[in-house]
Formats: sequence, C-alpha cells, structure tokens
Amino acid sequence: MQMNRFDQAATLRAKMEKRQRVLPMVYSQKAKTLAVISGKGGVGKSNITLNMALALQDKGNKVLLIDLDIGMGNIDILMGNSSFSTIIDVLTDRKPLMQSLSVGPKGLRYISGGTGLDVIFQLDQRKWAFFANELSHALSQFDYVLFDMGAGLSKDQLPFILSAEDILIITTPEPTAIMDAYSAVKHLVLT
Repeated sequence: MQMNRFDQAATLRAKMEKRQRVLPMVYSQKAKTLAVISGKGGVGKSNITLNMALALQDKGNKVLLIDLDIGMGNIDILMGNSSFSTIIDVLTDRKPLMQSLSVGPKGLRYISGGTGLDVIFQLDQRKWAFFANELSHALSQFDYVLFDMGAGLSKDQLPFILSAEDILIITTPEPTAIMDAYSAVKHLVLT
C-alpha cells in the first residue's frame, strides 16, 4: 500500500488491515462483535452496554453479552440475576463458553464477569487461545456479541478489545474522564 503524505488515515487503515490478518476468526463469522470500553470507571459503560444488548434483543436479534470486567463484573447485578458460571470459569477452568451462559431479561444470553476473586487474574497465551476458540464457535450462533470491558485499559484487556470488529468508548463530560478516554483511544490506535 503506497501512502499519500496528505492521507491522514492511511496509517490507521494499514493498522486495521494488519489487525484483520492477525485476527481473521472474528471477521469470518456471522456475529457482529463490539467491545465497549471506557477510560475511567463510573461513566455508565455497563448500563449502556446492557441496554444496548436488550435493545438489540428487542429487535429480534440473538445477542450474547460477555462481561469482561473480570472479577469486578456488574452485568448480572444490573439485571438482578445471580450467575452459576462466570468468565473466570471459561478462562481458568477451561469450561466451554456455551455451557457457561446465563439467561437474563428478554432471553438475553450473557456470561458474568464474576466478583470477589481469591487471586488476581492474569491472561496468558493458553487462556486466550482457549477463549478465542470458544468464541469462534459461539459467533456462528449469535447476531451480536458485546464485550463489556473493565474500566481503563490493561495488557490483559487488549486481546479481547482488539478481537472485536468495532470499539465503542463511553465517557462523560468530566475532564478526567475525557482525558482517560482520549488516552485509551490513542493507545489502541498505536497498538
């Protein structure tokens, strides 16, 4: 790809093409994937993600909501549900993703992020490979898969975020929230 020095988006397009070559499983499947992120906690990200999932479900879509705020998830709490499985079960116990799903309002399928972990979770290559394989099977069964990410940006979150087709960032007009959202976007573009 030849870059025109006046084409400001050329670098970003090149990065996106590279990303699609690295993560082809998401782009070849049925479901549309969306990672919902925020630079800072408390901006309403989980509420927006849940309401978006329920609105898509209302329109007749099959939706899967995955709470990836690992160990501090709130999706099941926001629905007034308690979950028998969490994303931790999938990532650490190698429990199949489809067997870890719970059902929320309007038939929404979801997996909880879990709360009260005994140890700090760390994503490694084996855990990521297992999740990516499980997700690739699930993608053919849903129209939309939404990732409700934890606040901020960490090394453990990047593979999940970068595997999504689209990324939505939530912020508020508070200066630190805007600055943290900007920092997250900048980091993702440079990754």
